[in-house]
Amino acid sequence: MCSSDLDHLPLYRIVEDFARHNIGISRQLLSQWVLKTGLALKPLYEEMKKRVLASENIFIDETPIKMQDSPKLKLAYMWVLVGGIERDPYYRIYNFKLNRNHEHATELSKGYHGVVHSDKYGAYYQMACQKLFAWCPCWSHIRRKFIESQTDPNFSNYIVRKIKYLFMFEKIAWSKSEDERLKIRQEKEIPIIDE
Repeated sequence: MCSSDLDHLPLYRIVEDFARHNIGISRQLLSQWVLKTGLALKPLYEEMKKRVLASENIFIDETPIKMQDSPKLKLAYMWVLVGGIERDPYYRIYNFKLNRNHEHATELSKGYHGVVHSDKYGAYYQMACQKLFAWCPCWSHIRRKFIESQTDPNFSNYIVRKIKYLFMFEKIAWSKSEDERLKIRQEKEIPIIDE
């Protein structure tokens, strides 16, 4: 078995690996196969995206990745959008972008009006201010800002402790039924958030 069957490898390494096993496939041919496979899967991608955007809740994030830009590496981003009507499994769609510009967040969530769960990236904040969707930023990211804050350590420690309680209640809630989870959130978590 070729090692390329087991690991993600760039096409030139796959060609080299095949050559060691007397398999003569060019990098150009592999490139054509990758492109044709991507084009063949585009209708599936569009259907999955439609289902994600039809859900009540979506999760969106962008992750930096290193991209070869001869002779150096360049920073690019893989954006992921997660959602779907059924919970198990959710759909995950990936979008490669050369940067982290706000328009990518707008493009990916275009037409969506449910609840968006994300980090504290400003693009989501701006879209929430425009009332394009309800926004639920990640408590871990919010918590980090208070940990890093040097303005009022007593206040910051107080907020961090309150967020720790939210995490504790969520851990308990996720071991319960949906109705019990909602009750815990309404009775225990909402007062902490309101405070």
